[in-house]
Amino acid sequence: MPRQPTLSDAAASAAADAVARLLDGGVLWLNSQDVVLAELRFAAPCAPPAIDGLVVFFPLTAPCLISGRASWFVAMRGDNETHVFSGQAGTSDADLVLDSVELAVGMAVIISSFTYTQPKSWPA
Repeated sequence: MPRQPTLSDAAASAAADAVARLLDGGVLWLNSQDVVLAELRFAAPCAPPAIDGLVVFFPLTAPCLISGRASWFVAMRGDNETHVFSGQAGTSDADLVLDSVELAVGMAVIISSFTYTQPKSWPA
C-alpha cells in the first residue's frame, strides 16, 4: 500500500510563502462566470510570513467595475497573465467569504480576511 507523503510545518510554511511571494503586487479578480467584476491589488509584500502553512493576506479594497454576482475568484501575479490559484467566492462555506456577493458599479469591495493554506499531505 502506498504511503501518504506529509510536509513538516516548516516545509508547508515555506511552500505557502512561495505562493504568497508570487502574489506580491498581483491582483485578485472577483468574477461572475467569465466577467471580472472587481480587480483588487495585492500589496508587496501581500502577507506576513506563513505560520504552519497558513498565509493571512493583508486586507484588499477596490471599487466594483461591473455590477453582478461574484461566484469565483482568481489570484494572479502582477503580470496579469499567470494564474496562481483560484476558488469559489460566496457568503459562507466558500474559499473566499464576502459580506455580499451582489456587487454594484462603484461600490467599495472590501476583503478583510483572506487566507491560503498549503496542504501538508496528499491523497495516496
